[in-house]
Amino acid sequence: MATAQFETLVGRLRNRDALDALLCEWTRRQDAVALEQRLQKSGVPAHVVSQDLDIFQDADLRHEGFYRDVFDPVIGATSLAGPQFSLLGTPHVETRAGPTIGDNAEDILSRLCGRSPAEIENLTQNGVLV
Repeated sequence: MATAQFETLVGRLRNRDALDALLCEWTRRQDAVALEQRLQKSGVPAHVVSQDLDIFQDADLRHEGFYRDVFDPVIGATSLAGPQFSLLGTPHVETRAGPTIGDNAEDILSRLCGRSPAEIENLTQNGVLV
């Protein structure tokens, strides 16, 4: 496959359509995962083009703790993507299920709206809060 037109970066850039066609023809006949492993073993930073399910099942992401198992009161046990990056000296906030309707009502009513516990209990008993 190597010809003079692809020997330098400038040559590869000038002939990128031809190079792309050759690579497409060659990779089309390969098993994606086997090729990824072969290239990585040769020092080439490569990864298969992934779909959502592929990423969700990726062993490396699982090993690195990218997905966090949580319990959601509506749907049950599930896995959620964790933080997308980490900062030095800043711990990760624990991954949790999303809020449900009314989860923060008492906190909002008391802390932000200044309502007393008795007023909040009255709202709950009268069906205003769920």
